[in-house]
Amino acid sequence: MTIRLPRLHRPPRIIWVTGSGTEVGKTTIASALVRVLVRKGYPALAFKPYAAGIMAEMPERQVWRDPARTGPEIGHDAIQLANASPLTHGFLDLVAPVQFVCFPDFSKTVMARAGSTLLDNRRFFRPEVPLAVADPDTRDALVRSLGLALDDAVPMPGLNFRDASRIAPGLVTAAFRRLLKLQPHTIVIEGATKFNPSFRGGLPIDHLVYLSRPAITVHPAVHRPQPHFQARSQLVVNDGLIRSLAESGRPPAVLTLPEAEEDRQDAVAEAAASEILDHFDRTEGRWARFKAAVWLRTRRTKTLAPGRRRG
Repeated sequence: MTIRLPRLHRPPRIIWVTGSGTEVGKTTIASALVRVLVRKGYPALAFKPYAAGIMAEMPERQVWRDPARTGPEIGHDAIQLANASPLTHGFLDLVAPVQFVCFPDFSKTVMARAGSTLLDNRRFFRPEVPLAVADPDTRDALVRSLGLALDDAVPMPGLNFRDASRIAPGLVTAAFRRLLKLQPHTIVIEGATKFNPSFRGGLPIDHLVYLSRPAITVHPAVHRPQPHFQARSQLVVNDGLIRSLAESGRPPAVLTLPEAEEDRQDAVAEAAASEILDHFDRTEGRWARFKAAVWLRTRRTKTLAPGRRRG
């Protein structure tokens, strides 16, 4: 199937932020990259195709939610990433189009939402066998308080986060297409735990940031290998990509994300983000021009009707 993307004057710069696991600073750095770019005058936004959140932590986040813009299934990552840019402020389930709701920990799935309120294409999924937990009363109370659409959810055998890429891939693509219409200069795409943020309809990446706290490994100008969407039932672990980059002969830059007090975390992250962007800026130029030329040639070929292609 051909993915038809909106007509753009130029392709956005694509930065992947991935990492060795959870709680290594991916969302912190991705949000900081967007804020620094916006402050410099570049339209930028973030995208997290696959996300997961603990249900018990969600009620306190309802104050961030505008029901006209987003559904109740939101995680902390979605809030940080969406609100980092004025282009996406408040559109939490557009920036995070697949959200797994887990309880009491990430190994147990209550339900999953794919799609967004803005696009009116939300779908819900739940495990085929109801989730067994030690305290079902607490779980049921949380489901009611959040307004989760369990009654509308499609049962799926053995549903867990590794199935995120197969439950509704077209809805992830639809969310990305909608973000492209905002004409961003840069899109920062965050992975989940140790999985690549790859999805059908995505664009080639320009730069990659890999976090294994406190280290930040910066891979500018990632021409090869270019990761592609894997038509599998599971997400693809990023180990192979990171290993290929390490063996490519192009030494990365290694920075540090130090621990900081809560009131200093944004400033520390933005300082690191500024340094990361400096590395990217120094390696752009020829690759950016080549990518733009390939984009325009591809768009020209795809938009011409059969029989009218110019030789």
